[in-house]
Amino acid sequence: MRSRTFSSAETKLLGKKFAQFILRDKKSAHATVVAFTGDLGSGKTTFIQGLLRGLGVKGTVPSPTFVLMRHYRLRGEKLSDAYHIDAYRMKDSLMDHTLLRAAWDDPKNLVLIEWAERVKKILPKHTLWLKFLHGRNETERVHHLPKGTKI
Repeated sequence: MRSRTFSSAETKLLGKKFAQFILRDKKSAHATVVAFTGDLGSGKTTFIQGLLRGLGVKGTVPSPTFVLMRHYRLRGEKLSDAYHIDAYRMKDSLMDHTLLRAAWDDPKNLVLIEWAERVKKILPKHTLWLKFLHGRNETERVHHLPKGTKI
């Protein structure tokens, strides 16, 4: 599915709607892993802020750029924890692999990975891939969501 947004508020709303899609489709015996790709400033973090809001996260949802990973407790029946990971500075090292594996071992976890193309080789096969692009004007963003996404 391809969509366009024209403001941060619209991108956050799209993320919030995607959260509901994740909850509706949550049937697997493994964590929900969502990989985000796209250039700097293409809306990945903004979308994730809306997604986490849609799952009930309160307060600030900053980018994990310098800490690599942020953890959020969720109060849902299907998902109990969310991990927001920035893989920009990661390599396919054993330490990073162990960190990621621990996050996606629990089926009640949601793992959101920005710059996922940098760790593509170690991501599970069931990973949902989203691609973000800059649009034609300064505020436009183009989002390529997984096939079959209904939001």
